[in-house]
Amino acid sequence: MKLFNSAVAFALLGATLGAQCPTKYHDSATPTGGGNAFPWGCVGLRYQVIIPNTVLGTSPYAITDLLIAGNATTPSFTIDYTSIEIRMGRTKLATVGANWTANNPTPTVVYKGAINNVVLKMNAWNKLGLPRPYLYTGGIDNLCIEVITWGVKGYTAPKNFYFPASSGSIQRAFCYNWINNQTQAPLVGGMGGKIGIVCAGGGGGCNVTATRTFYGTGCGTAARGMQIGNTHPLPKLGQKGTLISKGGPKNSKGIYVIGAQKQSLDLTSIGMKGCSLYSQIDVTMPVTFDAGGNGTAATLNIPNNPALCGGRFYTTVIAIWPGLNTLGVATSNAIELVAGK
Repeated sequence: MKLFNSAVAFALLGATLGAQCPTKYHDSATPTGGGNAFPWGCVGLRYQVIIPNTVLGTSPYAITDLLIAGNATTPSFTIDYTSIEIRMGRTKLATVGANWTANNPTPTVVYKGAINNVVLKMNAWNKLGLPRPYLYTGGIDNLCIEVITWGVKGYTAPKNFYFPASSGSIQRAFCYNWINNQTQAPLVGGMGGKIGIVCAGGGGGCNVTATRTFYGTGCGTAARGMQIGNTHPLPKLGQKGTLISKGGPKNSKGIYVIGAQKQSLDLTSIGMKGCSLYSQIDVTMPVTFDAGGNGTAATLNIPNNPALCGGRFYTTVIAIWPGLNTLGVATSNAIELVAGK
């Protein structure tokens, strides 16, 4: 396996992300149409829609926000979602059917939590304010966008309270009051809500806030297992940080891993009981552990390239550890990095 420095790693992972990324619309760029509460104006709902590849394109990019088409009757309406869940995932289906899992077979929970002060203007596209981006990896598949409205300030589920613009040509899978009966299969029909997809790089700037999130558990003899960290807390475009590791094997070697996909792969079956791999292995950088189990640092360079804005990258450590398990290899916890401003 070849070893790359982190600048090359990010360049490779973001090589095909276009600097210009125009907003995508389904089914049209016109924010008008018949009114339907699903999904944004209903509390208690589970909802799915499939965005065709012909709308998305084949190149990868970061989806940084979703647009809601305001209705034709209310000049201004404000929604406070106390809890809303947005999932996205690739699908080979062209349109939704009556099976949640078949519609969205590999979902990523992009965000679950509060989104407040969503202001909807009449006959206009309005930003949801998605707090975290989703990396659409391109290709020939379609994209399922799923919305669950767990709670809305001022309303008790189930309740329709606002009716955004919709279209009879947009098929939707939905279940009214799903949060109170989560075994229900979806109904399927037209009149899905019109939707806009904002992607990274459009307009030449970056409006995504850089974030760093630790996840997973390392394996090893230390109390928390082998750990990965970084000395620069936020992965900002054009800045440099350092990856570090501790609690590793004494006087041994390993690799830092950077990948474009998050995973949680139990490695027990290959002789690594208690260890998991939390990142896809796309590129690597070497690490050497001293007598105290502390790993050498690796420089993390994030290019000042707006095409990387909103991109998610995942990093972890794999180390040779004789005697720890049958295979003699350990893994650390991991860090999710969202590149931004």
